[in-house]
Amino acid sequence: MKQLAAMTETPDAIVQLRRAGCSSGVCPVYSVSVFLDGTVVYEGRSNVAVVGKQRAKLPADRVGQLVVAMQDARFLDNPENCCSCPAADQANIVVIDYRPGQVQKTIVHDQACESAPVAMNMLTSTIERLTAVERWTTAPLVPRAPPHVSPPGRTPSATMSAAEPTETVDLAATADLAATTDLAATTDVAATTDLAATTP
Repeated sequence: MKQLAAMTETPDAIVQLRRAGCSSGVCPVYSVSVFLDGTVVYEGRSNVAVVGKQRAKLPADRVGQLVVAMQDARFLDNPENCCSCPAADQANIVVIDYRPGQVQKTIVHDQACESAPVAMNMLTSTIERLTAVERWTTAPLVPRAPPHVSPPGRTPSATMSAAEPTETVDLAATADLAATTDLAATTDVAATTDLAATTP
């Protein structure tokens, strides 16, 4: 796939996950690399909330959890072609690279392949969860303001003019994974309009 060719390897990363998109063309295309010092480097290409490079930092214990997950999945013992279906009409390609010490292993995993080991899907989910990559791949949900009822004696146009602008969530400001900020809890300024101020 052309998308896979565009997602370059990061040789110094201990773990790298590269999503090359799917046959429908609507799946995310990005890579996320984790280094031994906890540095996380994300690069979004298409169908993601953030296009371009972003950096974050993992605490040491989370890097350890990532290594344990690779070991539990017996990643080094699986053949490189264990998880793909060449004859399949659909494809949802995930490439996982693992480089512990002098060893290097790459597995191309097609999530649309029914015969692929379940452990590979679980490992993909674990990598994405531990790196919190959704902060960049998925747009945050911004709560909508409840419908506003005009007080007696006020026209709808006067009420609407008093509404405050909606706050824009800055995803780039959430670079530190250790803070584990919940973007979904970000409040919408428009939802905090002081109803008392609209009293005639």
